[in-house]
Amino acid sequence: MCNRLKNMIKLNQFKKSISYALTGLSVTFAREQNFRIHTIMAMSAVLLAFLLQVPRIEWIFLSIIIFSVLVGELINSATERLIDLVKPRLSEQAKFVKDCMAGAILLLSINAAFTGALIFIPKIIQLIQAA
Repeated sequence: MCNRLKNMIKLNQFKKSISYALTGLSVTFAREQNFRIHTIMAMSAVLLAFLLQVPRIEWIFLSIIIFSVLVGELINSATERLIDLVKPRLSEQAKFVKDCMAGAILLLSINAAFTGALIFIPKIIQLIQAA
């Protein structure tokens, strides 16, 4: 059974896949300002959630929204680079795709801010009233 599992999961290939993924994250962080901004906002939200001791269900919502924004930003960055590679001179179609991707990230970010406000503002108000 163990040999069959080893044949199904090639450990070296898995390690390479993880390495490629981590490289992608670090390169995106280094090159893309918006990804850095979203990462800092995500870390701030996690710290605030920890300090305010949010319940597990709210952690679930926060993690979903945080990772959605970060994944969206990765997809947006990759799409923009691909378009620049395929169509170096901006065409109407390329501009449309880039604008749509930017719009998608904007909507995700608005949703994240709204979700954060719903979770954090009542807790902050409660702390202020208790002081």
